[in-house]
Amino acid sequence: NENVYEKTFTEKISVASNGTGTDTPTNPTLTFNDNSNYKDVNLGGTAQITYSPSDAAISVDNNDKGIIINGNTITALKPGNYKINATSNNQTASITLNVKDISLNAHTTGITVDGNTTWSINNFTSNDNITVSWDSDDDDVATVDRNGKITGVSEGETNISVKVQSNYNNENV
Repeated sequence: NENVYEKTFTEKISVASNGTGTDTPTNPTLTFNDNSNYKDVNLGGTAQITYSPSDAAISVDNNDKGIIINGNTITALKPGNYKINATSNNQTASITLNVKDISLNAHTTGITVDGNTTWSINNFTSNDNITVSWDSDDDDVATVDRNGKITGVSEGETNISVKVQSNYNNENV
């Protein structure tokens, strides 16, 4: 007789002193607070996660300081997709956080002397980990304040720049 198919299964079972089997460890769970496994957030925004068991190890694939996890709160510091894992009992549950890239909303590119307009940053939520600085190349033509409000000073042209910088707190993930 030729053996065509064979498969062997081996599983460990623990037997307690009273003769009953021990409980099977619970597989970890991980979701955002709205019970989803995927979420979009703005740069600087936060998302809440729920996981069990409470001692599960939380990690992030390819984090590169793009997000901070502090307890159940994730803060987004860098655009990208981040796979967040909860590992317990050699099992892993995962969710994905997408941090949206920012863009400049320069809806008006011409103003009059003494006129003003305010530019803003799309897909951005202000927080203590991110600094925003605005600058005018020529304050004699136009000034810009820390909130992106541009005021015309005299006729001419100048460049307005905005710098958004994430400050990573290395005490967190």
